[in-house]
Amino acid sequence: MDYRRYAIDELRSVGELRAAEKVCLDRLVELDERLQALKVPSPQADPVSGGGSRTEERWLNLIAAKADEERRLREIRRRLRRFDTAWAAIGERDRRVLEEWYIVGGRSCAERVAAREYCDERTARRWRDDALVRFARAYYGAVVC
Repeated sequence: MDYRRYAIDELRSVGELRAAEKVCLDRLVELDERLQALKVPSPQADPVSGGGSRTEERWLNLIAAKADEERRLREIRRRLRRFDTAWAAIGERDRRVLEEWYIVGGRSCAERVAAREYCDERTARRWRDDALVRFARAYYGAVVC
């Protein structure tokens, strides 16, 4: 198994993960506000056929949605924590090269890295390959199995 492909996927998705973390936090605030705004069901409330009142149903649905959002946020934060740990384990030049290549992306990555680092494009590609191996080793503990 070649973990470099998985490492590339992680590098390309880190921006989306950071955005998803912010969206989850915002959604949790929204769910909390909706839970607080929901009135507590009164004993005189007419039950819906088969159970509690409509207010109780909405309340339970909000609680379930909040638990699901909290689980999603924990998963996102776990992935970001693993990424940040591996990112800190590699060198500064490796971070710059990988960021330019996979996080910023776009065309002519080799040209941009070569211009920034004052090297030729072949050297930039070799640095990318070496940095990817180091990142995969830091993130997964292996490169090729």
